Amino acid sequence: MLKLLFIKDQLNQELLGMPLTQEDVARIISSFDIIKQDGKRFTRCFYDCLFEYAPLIKPMFKKDRSVQEEHFFALLSLAVSNISRQDELTPVLIELGQKHKSFGVEENQFPLVKTAFMLAIEYELKANFNEAIKQAWSNYFDSLAEPMILGLRQ
Repeated sequence: MLKLLFIKDQLNQELLGMPLTQEDVARIISSFDIIKQDGKRFTRCFYDCLFEYAPLIKPMFKKDRSVQEEHFFALLSLAVSNISRQDELTPVLIELGQKHKSFGVEENQFPLVKTAFMLAIEYELKANFNEAIKQAWSNYFDSLAEPMILGLRQ
């Protein structure tokens, strides 16, 4: 427990100065309302982009892809629904990072995942995508990735 509190404090210090604005939160929530209309298409697009840009990552995924896509979308939904309660998400994300470490995930792969994620958002939102939405999602991805990376480092 003490270790978790130390990590949480370390994370809060690292994220200091990078909080999402209320406008960013509103942009993420409203754009996610569009994305979740066809969550399966979004996650399929995300994994297609990921495997196209980083084919060496694909062998890490041992589960049925549809199951993996469901898990990913469930986590994304959880993250968006708890966007104003990052402190509650932090332990979950640290644990997820630890789990991903056992799959062979490395910190240097996160930029590839982010690229695929951002492309999938742009594709799904189409004409609704703009620079402000791009920046909001980019910042939020980084804030979600940070505790996962801390989990990988443990």
